[in-house]
Parts: sequence; C-alpha cells; structure tokens
Amino acid sequence: MTPTNRPKWPIAIWAFQLVAAIPAILFVAANIYAEPTSKFFLLAGGLLCSYVAFVLYISFSERGKNWIHTRRLQLLAFLFSGLFAYLLCETLLTGALVLGYRVPSFDEDASIWLFEDSQDTIRFDPIRGVRLTSTPARTARITHGTIEYLSEVRGNNQGFPDRDDFTAYRDGARPRVAVFGDSFSAASYLEKNWPDYAEDVTANHPEAVQLLNFSISGGGVANWWSVLTRLVKQDNYEIDGIIFAVYGDNLHRRFCMAEHQGQSRHMFGRARTWKPDKFPATTEDAKAYLKTLDGFIVGEDEFEQALAGQWTPPTNGPNYAPHIARNIQYAFVKAWDKIPFPNKPNVRKNEEHWEADRLALLEDMRKTIQELDRPVLVVFLPTKFQLLEDGDNLAVPGEVQNFSSLLDADLINGADAFAGMTRSEINASWFPYDGHWAQPGSDRFARFMSGQISKWLKRENGDPPAK
Repeated sequence: MTPTNRPKWPIAIWAFQLVAAIPAILFVAANIYAEPTSKFFLLAGGLLCSYVAFVLYISFSERGKNWIHTRRLQLLAFLFSGLFAYLLCETLLTGALVLGYRVPSFDEDASIWLFEDSQDTIRFDPIRGVRLTSTPARTARITHGTIEYLSEVRGNNQGFPDRDDFTAYRDGARPRVAVFGDSFSAASYLEKNWPDYAEDVTANHPEAVQLLNFSISGGGVANWWSVLTRLVKQDNYEIDGIIFAVYGDNLHRRFCMAEHQGQSRHMFGRARTWKPDKFPATTEDAKAYLKTLDGFIVGEDEFEQALAGQWTPPTNGPNYAPHIARNIQYAFVKAWDKIPFPNKPNVRKNEEHWEADRLALLEDMRKTIQELDRPVLVVFLPTKFQLLEDGDNLAVPGEVQNFSSLLDADLINGADAFAGMTRSEINASWFPYDGHWAQPGSDRFARFMSGQISKWLKRENGDPPAK
C-alpha cells in the first residue's frame, strides 16, 4: 500500500483527542475570565494551546500522517483503554449515586453539614455580606456518624452573631469594644462564642467590658472594611476600642456573602475583586458569586432523622454534583505546596494582580481608624495543627505583624492562650474532624482575652498598672 492511498481513519482517531481537551480548555478559559492575569491559568492555557497545535500539526502534515499510520495500533490501544477507563469510572460513579452512596471528597471527610429551616435566618446583606436574623435555626455537623456539634444560628438586632442586642449608642458605663473576626469569633456552631464568654468572665468586676461582635463567618479583611466604614463609622458607633481576631488567610479573603432564602443548600461566595464599587449591592447581584457548598437546608423531620443516623443526603438534583473536579484541584494544590522551589506562583490564592487593590482597602481601613481615633488590638488565632506542630514556640506570622503595624495596633499572640498544653489537651479543645475549636478551646481563649483586653484598655486610658 502506497503512502498516497493509506487509510485516513487513524488521523481522525488522533484528532479525536481534541474532544477530551475541550472541558480543560473551557475550565481554563472560565478561570482566565474570572482572574484575567492569573499566572497559573495562563500557564495552563498556554500548555493546552501548545497541545492543540501539536495535535493539529501531527494530523495534517505529511510527516505526521506517516507517523500516525505506523503507530495506529498503539494509538488505538491508547484511545480505547482511556475511553474504557473513563466509561468504567462514569458507570461506577453513576451506579453509586443511583444506589444512594455519596462520593466523599478530600475536604468534606464524609461529613454532613445541616441547617434546619434556615431560609429566614441566613441572608445576603450588601454591608455585612451575611446577615443573621433573629429567627433561630438549628445547625449540626455529623462526621462518620458522630455528631460533632449541635447548635443554633441566630443574630441580634444588628444582624451579627452577638447574643445581646446593641445600638450605635452607649447604654451603660462599660467600655464598648468592637470585635472583628471570622467563624472562630462568630462561632454559631458553639453554645457561646468567645466574645460572649469574655463578657461573662468580667461581668461582676470593675473592668467589665461590652464586646460588640461584628464577626462574619467565612469573612475576612474585605468584610471587616465594609462593616467598619459603612456601618461603624457611618452610624457613629460609640466605641472605646477595636479588636481584629486574625485567623488563617483572613487578610487575603475578598468580600464574602451567603444566602439561604429559597435554597436547599448553603449558598456561599466571594467577590472577584477587591474594589468596593464592584461588590454586589443586591441579592440579584450576589447570585453571580454564590456557589453551592456542602451544607444542606432541611426541615425538622429530616434534621431529627439525621441526628438519629437515619438520613442520607440527596445524591441528585439541581444542587448536587460530585466533587471529582474539586478533589483533583485540592490534590494538586496540596502537592504544589510541598514542592520546595523559590518564587513559585501561589495557585491557592492567585492574588498577585489584586495586591494593589487589597493594599488600597487596608489603607482605607487605616485612615478610617485614624478618623475614629480609637485604639486597636490585633490578636493572632492559631490553628490546631500549628499548635500541635510548634506548640509554645509558635510565633505570630509576618503578615499579621505587618497588618498590626499598618493599623498602629497593639499585637497579641493568641497562641499564648494554649501555652503548656499537651497534644491530647489541644486535640480535646478542637473538634475531631471539623477545623474549628470546640467549646473548651473557645472558652480557654475567652478567659485569656478577658485579661488581655482589661490590661490593654487600662494602658490606653493611662491607668497605672495593677500591683
């Protein structure tokens, strides 16, 4: 058989590989659209384009055609083995879903996160991002059949996770301190969060203080900026100080939001920019950012069944999707983090191009605090794993120190609250699977902070130190 009349079908088989690249191309294109200068996705897009160009060249050049023809059996074996593996995975996955089995993901760790009739409790808010109404809703997390926590989500009259209602105006002689934090300070999964507990510790003492808890679960510096400038400053809140409880990546979190109204799943999202004029102003605007998370919104009967171990999360419907893509991304990020070479792009945050806008937001916070003329305290909150790894030697991260310096704030290492604890005591202070601290850990931190806040306010007021 001469080269001119060789069969053409191997060329089509080779070119068919482009079909498999379409989802990857769409994924990269969507992320480039969302984050235009992301180095990681631009690199991935470049590699994909190179691959496509190679396939096209090999398919239509005479040399490429000859190469394909001589290796047609290997190519067929490669194609059909890959196709068979894909169909096998799809069949097993579909069968598992039909039979009612969930496909666990790396990060959910076989957990069920539940909210009971929370459609009227957790609402989007353009200033807070998440507004908690006074309508209570039970919440629970069940991991490997064990109820890690069972609590109640509710907000005060201002829509924040404070057990007490408050207004912008002082209602007594106690100093009033604004607290900004994330879920560790909001702690709707606990019976009592640390700001409430710290109030109780000093309630009957001369140094009693009122802590106005402005914390937002899932929030960080963008939400803090919004509440500080658009609420505390705008409404002329009478406060005597400001506390920022900084955990994890709080300083890199863009404006977060959540919505449960009309939903069957926990809808959560973040703005795609640090520019406040681009933050969503209405619930309709927020829909562009909200994504389905693992939390399920259920009725009372389903909630009770789940607590009794008799409820299985739905495995189909418009709000359910397997977590394969997220698992692959999670595994890639974990592997990438362990590669020890310098100056590598941060694929988890991809925020290099946002840095100027983020710094502008921080600068605006600094100016606002100067205008309020109130002292600031920054406290670093450690993770359980940081405490287990470094123990009493755990230092405040550099970026938290820089944040404190920018705001001309006093700085406290919250890890000192857990100094001298054994590994078993640290583990007992956190939930076994969920990453948050449990009631013992929160209470221990509250006792630590009650003393620190008292000393801090005395210093700021010029009071002589206690003998």
